[in-house]
Order: sequence, then C-alpha cells, then structure tokens
Amino acid sequence: ARWAATQKVRESEDRLRLLLEHVPGGVAMFDRQMRYLAVSRRFLSDLHIDRDVLGCSHYEIFPDIPERWRQVHQRCLAGAVEKAEEDAWARSDGIREWLRWEIHPWRDTAGEIGGIVLFAEIVTERKQAEAALRQTAERWRLALDAVGLGTFRHDLVTGVVDLDARAASHWGLQRSTVNFADLFELIHPDDRGTVQQDMTLALAPGGPGRVSSEVRVIGGDG
Repeated sequence: ARWAATQKVRESEDRLRLLLEHVPGGVAMFDRQMRYLAVSRRFLSDLHIDRDVLGCSHYEIFPDIPERWRQVHQRCLAGAVEKAEEDAWARSDGIREWLRWEIHPWRDTAGEIGGIVLFAEIVTERKQAEAALRQTAERWRLALDAVGLGTFRHDLVTGVVDLDARAASHWGLQRSTVNFADLFELIHPDDRGTVQQDMTLALAPGGPGRVSSEVRVIGGDG
C-alpha cells in the first residue's frame, strides 16, 4: 500500500512537471512564506529569471516588488482571490512591464491554506500597440479636422452606416447612425448611379480598392 501510494505521488509530480514545462502561461506556486514550490518555464522566461528558484523567496528573486503587491499576497494567503487585467511594474533592472495577473490560495489535505498560486502574463506589447493605435487615430482625426473632411463606415452585412460628427453635418443629419438605404435617399437622384458604380468598383476583387468622385447631397432643408 505504501509502495502504491508512493507511485501515485510520483505520477502526480510527473504530471505537474509536464504541465509546468509546457503550459503557455506564467504559473508559480508558493508556500506561506512566499517560497517557490513550483514554477512554469513560461513564468521564468517572461520575468527574465535565469536561475533555479525552487525554495527561494519570491522577494529575494524580486526585491523591487512594490508594497501594494506584497499586501495582495498577504490578503490572498488569508483566503482572498485577487486579479488585475493590467498592472504596471517598474523593475530595478530598468525594465518596465505591464502584467495581467491573478492569485488564488491553495489548501492542503487538512483544508488549511498552504500558500498561493500566481498566474501572470506579460501584456507590455499589447499595451504598446494600443498606445500606438491611439496615437495614429489621434493624428488621423487631427488631419481630417484640418482639411474639413468627414468619414463614415458602412457595414455591408447589416447596411448600417456610422458617421462622425463632421460627416453627419455634411449630410444634414442629426444622428450618427443610419441605414444606408436612408442615406442613399439623400443623394441627388442624378448622382445615385455614380455612387452605385463607385461602390461596385471599390469592392470588386482585383479592383483599385478606392475611388474618388463628387456627388450632390440633398440636405434636410431641401
């Protein structure tokens, strides 16, 4: 019976080792003193750890961990579950990271809290991409404002058109979302054929993808 129990423990440890080796996320398990019990390869690579950490204190490996995170650890060791979708971390080695993390307590066979499990993901690249996208959108908006242009987005599946404030003003509309059929009715009858041809040409496979023309719009005042 003792041999069978030992085998089960070994099998369980092997499965855990396999999981930590290949899990596509950062995972670390700690005891109540915040010493590493298990850690995934992704956790080590994402946080730039190049040494064996098992048995070491988390605060020894990362002495620059902010006090607010230490308080989170203590609350989770008391039974709380906490998480953050994006959290800034300025490391002492000069690296500034954004992390998404979640912490759960784990319990021993007696039901007592034995420590915590930390799930962490580096989202720095996503944050940088979002910031770059916002800058691009702002430059685009400023450029459009400078030349007095408006834009609208036409969903070909639903037929819904979303206009920005300037485009809505150009069309004499008081709202920013309309059906394309209603918008089409505001085009001068003699120019509707031109719009249909332009749309067909712009959407044609292998076509130019973009066209330019001038059409007349009938405003709300006629």
